[in-house]
Amino acid sequence: MKNQILTGFSLMFLLFAVYWPTQATAAPWFQPAGLSTGDTYQLAFVTSTTTNALDDDIAYYKGFVNTAAANNSGLQNIDWHPIVSTENINANAAALVTHAVYNLGGLLVANGYNDMWDGALENPININEYEGTAERMVWTGSSTNGNGDPGHRLGESIYFASVGYSKYTAHWMGSNTRQPQGQGSLYALSDPITASAVPIPGAIWLLGSGLACFGFTRRKIKLQR
Repeated sequence: MKNQILTGFSLMFLLFAVYWPTQATAAPWFQPAGLSTGDTYQLAFVTSTTTNALDDDIAYYKGFVNTAAANNSGLQNIDWHPIVSTENINANAAALVTHAVYNLGGLLVANGYNDMWDGALENPININEYEGTAERMVWTGSSTNGNGDPGHRLGESIYFASVGYSKYTAHWMGSNTRQPQGQGSLYALSDPITASAVPIPGAIWLLGSGLACFGFTRRKIKLQR
């Protein structure tokens, strides 16, 4: 009987040790630390996949970033917007910043609209949809203020399109131009997300279930005496 009890405790301890670290830090939508339930925020990432900049339809780029987000199950239930300018829309309207923006590493990118477009970010948008660091050339078609760069907007010219670099905070949006036939990543911005309470880790459920089973087994043993 003692061996059975010890085995039960050992199993519960093993489950607790294995599941607690991953479940405690997991969040349904990469919720940054320090937010309270009900707070609203936005996320941004840079795609690991690449495209050319020949299309002038914002819908193409929107589809591209949402396809990239679908590579991570934690990002699939969010609507994503490309941070790009075409002839018909500026980046600061195509990807409207309404709340504080964080990268997928949980670092603050901008406190809001004005901070996003004042020329420099708080931290770079250098994490891709797989949560890996990505220092890449990014198609933007824009100046640093989020307005389209005339003559260099996506789909506007076969010779030049504006690019930024994801490793930078000051030159993240408009630092150079490249021929649009080449390949580059895109920045993606989420719809506003409402912070939720931290989920109860799966390990707690496992531990509770184990203790309940242990209590039932112990009661059964007593009844059999």
